[in-house]
Parts: sequence; C-alpha cells; structure tokens
Amino acid sequence: MHRIEATHVDGEAYALEVRGRTLLVEQPETAGGQGTAPTPTEFFAASPATRVAFHAGRCLTRHRVCPRRAGGPYGVHGGTCRPSRITLAPPP
Repeated sequence: MHRIEATHVDGEAYALEVRGRTLLVEQPETAGGQGTAPTPTEFFAASPATRVAFHAGRCLTRHRVCPRRAGGPYGVHGGTCRPSRITLAPPP
C-alpha cells in the first residue's frame, strides 16, 4: 500500500500527497473556506464512485461496449442532518 500524507496548506485547505501526486481539499466559502477545491466529503464519495465506474468500464470493454457509458450520477447531499448523505447510483 502506498503512503498518503495530509498537510495543512492554509485556512481550511489541505494537500494530500499520493504516489507523487498532490490533491487539494478545502471547505466551501459557506463553511469558512475559499471553495478552491473539493471538500473532504466529496473526495470520500469520489473514492467508491470512481471504483464503481472503473469496474463497470472494464466490464463494458470486455463485452465490447464503449466504456464511456460507465459513468453515473454520484453525489454528496448536504442537509440539516449530519453526516452528509452520499448517494451512489448505477448508470442507466
């Protein structure tokens, strides 16, 4: 497993170092950040969303169907309750 390191950048922003690549996370302006990067919750939701899309795309490719159809409507829904709700829906 590769090492993942989180470092404070400024204000509500953090940098994640993963295999020599830098990813930024931050809070939106409404939560005290600048809104310059996805939130940690959005990154959390992106992890299973990209995994689902990857494996669906691989399956579609194996069956000679264009893997561009592997994407789907994934979302993070805020609200009055905490924690935020994460929705993963299979592509139509």
